[in-house]
Amino acid sequence: MPTYGFKVARLGFNVLTTDELVFSSEFLDSFKIKYSGSTTVVVPAGATSSTTYVHNYGVRPSFVVYYKDPTDNKYLLSSGNNNSWWILPSSNIYCTTRVATTTITFFIRNNTASQVSVPIYFDLFYEADGEIQ
Repeated sequence: MPTYGFKVARLGFNVLTTDELVFSSEFLDSFKIKYSGSTTVVVPAGATSSTTYVHNYGVRPSFVVYYKDPTDNKYLLSSGNNNSWWILPSSNIYCTTRVATTTITFFIRNNTASQVSVPIYFDLFYEADGEIQ
């Protein structure tokens, strides 16, 4: 069994030595990355800024977004709940992501007293059969 990739084993089993996997990035039907990208959003003190990536898939893709906290270099993972703002680990900076059938938009709200630059990394996924999900 390969020792690379992302794997989750059943409770009580060693992920490196068992075939009792709940998930593996090697599964043929697992999500595949359609596009990976990154950007940086500069946000003035007390303001909200955003940036948009146009994907034109015609459906809302599944995605993962990582916002990097400019104060301590920790990451915040966003799965894209359109109604929630997440706070970066050590600051008063909030982030959210909104995905549509043709775009993905990243929003940053800066409640600090100084301008910040927030790096963003993201992946858009599709299923192994080629359908965007």
